[in-house]
Amino acid sequence: MKLIPLYQMILCCSLIFCLQQTKAQRPSNVAVLKEHTAEQDLPVNEYLVSAIKPIKANYNKLNSIAKWQKVKRIDLDFSSEGGEAKFYYLKNGLQKMVVRQFAEMSQKLSEYYLMQGKLSFVYETEMRYKSTLETKDAEVVSDRFYFAKGKLFHLINSEDCGAPFSSDYMKGEEERIFEEYNQLRKLSLEK
Repeated sequence: MKLIPLYQMILCCSLIFCLQQTKAQRPSNVAVLKEHTAEQDLPVNEYLVSAIKPIKANYNKLNSIAKWQKVKRIDLDFSSEGGEAKFYYLKNGLQKMVVRQFAEMSQKLSEYYLMQGKLSFVYETEMRYKSTLETKDAEVVSDRFYFAKGKLFHLINSEDCGAPFSSDYMKGEEERIFEEYNQLRKLSLEK
C-alpha cells in the first residue's frame, strides 16, 4: 500500500476547507467576481453600429414605400423551376431589386438595396425542403450582407455561432454577390 506524504495530505485538507467556506467566513476585503447579466453583455461587433445605422435606415425607408414610380418584372430561367426578378424605381433611379428563385429542393429570395446608386445591403433567405417542394418542416436560413464603398464589411448568418468569418470567405461572398448584382443590373436595363 502506498502512503500519501503528510504535507500532501495537509495541503489537500486545507484546499477542501477553503472551498467549503461560506460568504460569512470569507474576509471582507476579498474581491468577488460578479455574475454576468444581459445588461452587461455588449452586442457582437458594437463598433459596427454606427456604420450599419444609415444602411438600416435606408432599408426601412425603402420598405415603407407603398407606391413606387415604376416596378419592372422579369421572368428568370436560372433554374428548372423558374423565378422572377422585380426592379423598383423612384424618380432618382433604381432603388431595390428582389429576386425569387425556385428549385426542386429549395427556394431563395434575394433582396438588393441601393443607397445613392450603390449596393448597400443584401438580404438573402433560403428555404430548404426536406422533400421535393414540401414546405412543411423546411429549414430557413438567412444571410445579411452590409456594403460600404463597394466592399463587403459585415456579414450576419442565421446559422453562425458568432465566430468571425475568415477574410477568404468574406471575399468569396463579396465576389458572388457582385457577380449576381451585376447580372441583375444588366437585366434591369433590358426592355
